Amino acid sequence: MKKKIITAIMAFVLMFTVIPNLTGCYGRSRTLVLHSWGYFIDHSTLRDFEAWFLEETGERVRVSVSYFDSNEMVSRNLGDGHSIDLVNPSDYMIQSLIRRNLLQELDAKVVNRFNEVGYDMLMNLTEVYDPTGRFSVPYIWGTYGIMYDARKITGTNRDLLNSWGALFDTSHTMFNNQVTLKESIRDTYGAALLYLYREQLYTASNGFTDYTLPAYRELLEDLFQNFSDSVMTGENGRYQRVGRLLQARRGTIHSFEIDAGKSQMLAGGAQDPSLGLYWSVDAGWAMQQTNGTALGYIIPEEGTNVWVDAWVIPTTAVNTRAANYFIYFSMKPEIARRNALFAGGQASNHQEMLALRAEFETDEEGFFNNPTNANFREAFLEAVFPSAATLQRAAIKGDPGVWLGRLSQMLNDVRAGAWTPNH
Repeated sequence: MKKKIITAIMAFVLMFTVIPNLTGCYGRSRTLVLHSWGYFIDHSTLRDFEAWFLEETGERVRVSVSYFDSNEMVSRNLGDGHSIDLVNPSDYMIQSLIRRNLLQELDAKVVNRFNEVGYDMLMNLTEVYDPTGRFSVPYIWGTYGIMYDARKITGTNRDLLNSWGALFDTSHTMFNNQVTLKESIRDTYGAALLYLYREQLYTASNGFTDYTLPAYRELLEDLFQNFSDSVMTGENGRYQRVGRLLQARRGTIHSFEIDAGKSQMLAGGAQDPSLGLYWSVDAGWAMQQTNGTALGYIIPEEGTNVWVDAWVIPTTAVNTRAANYFIYFSMKPEIARRNALFAGGQASNHQEMLALRAEFETDEEGFFNNPTNANFREAFLEAVFPSAATLQRAAIKGDPGVWLGRLSQMLNDVRAGAWTPNH
């Protein structure tokens, strides 16, 4: 399995350059214009879809791909009326696009198919951004947690990773200048809140022993989804509390990053970070590069975020038929498997994901043989295949609305040393 994942990831370089972004001789009506995160689509899947579509319909279609590097770019492109047939933004952005009437409902056949092959626990979570389940189908999903260098963090220090305090508690001086946080304020803000509300979450879950208690679920969802002025404003509002926390931590972290951190963690040098906030897809990729010798991944006991990148069809779409066919195609077992291996996350077909996990656990290729990091097997499987127990203490982020801009500016000011309380 390791070889397959590495090959797929390396193929991204070729994929990014060979897929045309032109409709060419096919014309717009026979072109599927797809807008995607740059590292999530395997070129062979697109070509296979074209062949499958011809078999199913007797018609030819050409997939033309353009790429985005942020959800805000999707928002701008759709808001400006760009002619896009299919796009895979993240959960909170889908919630915003639905509210702004920029998405159209999927064909019933597509929705019904996802109801058949999707993961029940995930479907319950996705109601946050798509309450009716008629506007989106998950493509790739995962969690975020703490990735750490097992060569540097040992003994009792490793026990500290069970809390988000490992990243935010300034009394943990042993981690000074070793922690990375995300430049994405949505992720850093969420993790910071989990730490700030640790005591309340502890009480609500009966000492982190029962994550099924309604009080815990209500608080966790409120932290990720409530951006009302009543909880955000004031001296003890979440905006000020997170700002003060980041300001206090600013001088003692390694860096704020988006992609560089995982490569630095792999390098493992004296000046490289030892732990940080990472998406599960990045943690899984980085861990497999070291064959279990260096890196681990843990989801702290306070809870975590489940992120979902899902297929949606904009109201500006021209080729809605091909777009719906493509979503249906992505749920086929062999395609879902290929997508999961390529992107490093969970795909939409749950039974196929269970089969894929079983293959990793059987480990015929010896992937888990003799790792020097004793926790490697557990950490890797949790990163790539989040368990049902993990999803019990996970929530999806809601749309921050106007607070996204304010929080982003706050982080920029913190990084520049220009943020002050009540700013």
